[in-house]
Amino acid sequence: RLSASFLSVLQMHEWIAGTDEDYVRIAVEATRDLPRLAAARQKLRPHMAASVIGDAQRYTREVETAYRTVWRRWCAHEQSQSEAISQQVRSALEHHRVGRLVDAEIIYRKVLESQPDNPEVLHLLAIIALHNGRNRQAVELIDRALQFNSSNPDFFINLGVAYRRLGRRVDAENCYRRALVLAPNNADAHNNLGNVLRDLPGRMKEAEDCFRQALIFKPEYAEARNNLGTSLARSGRLEEAVQCFRQALALVSDYAAAHSNLIFAQDMMERTGIAEQQEERRRWYAQHGQKF
Repeated sequence: RLSASFLSVLQMHEWIAGTDEDYVRIAVEATRDLPRLAAARQKLRPHMAASVIGDAQRYTREVETAYRTVWRRWCAHEQSQSEAISQQVRSALEHHRVGRLVDAEIIYRKVLESQPDNPEVLHLLAIIALHNGRNRQAVELIDRALQFNSSNPDFFINLGVAYRRLGRRVDAENCYRRALVLAPNNADAHNNLGNVLRDLPGRMKEAEDCFRQALIFKPEYAEARNNLGTSLARSGRLEEAVQCFRQALALVSDYAAAHSNLIFAQDMMERTGIAEQQEERRRWYAQHGQKF
């Protein structure tokens, strides 16, 4: 191709071969007409010097212009493709937001055909996998996402969720701690770390501290308030636990788990009478019974 380009500039089109057979034919014909070959050689250098190839400044300008043209075309194509992909992702996110997970997953996978190293889309697919209980697949997807972006704490938080569901508590703990290195004020990471530590022998106090940290950064965090209450109840601090469960219910009135935990804690307290226990159960049924 390079030789053909030079010959075109020198207006020597008859020497350009399009195929192997053409090349052999041109070479044989040249050897049979030595005067023509000698004339071509004689005028080759002057033609080269008089052409754009021999004019270094002009050649440089034209090459630079060609590079700029190629670059602009490539950028235009990339921008067009990027806009199309962004539209696909927005569409998938809308499906995802309203719970049409099958539709969202189809579009996410379509995006990955064009951008297989898109970490955000890999992570979004992992979230769907977690929702559907495909925890091993979620691990694989987030591992891939982390290869391209290891600075997003949400990736480590959701990887920790998947590991915990798979019973890999130490791996889950490591993920949450990685997330906290990246985002020390992340309430979700503190809360999830507390959940893992609460399940490990002898680490209930650490779990309690994690839940308290989560509440420092997010005081309205009902789940962390409920989890703190659970830790306190397991440690025998029932009065404090009841207070936490009531605070969680004050934040989210239909929080069935916190309400159940409140009833359990009250049952364990000697000073709670039967009538009070039964009344709390009636309130639970009135609030949550239809859901179950």
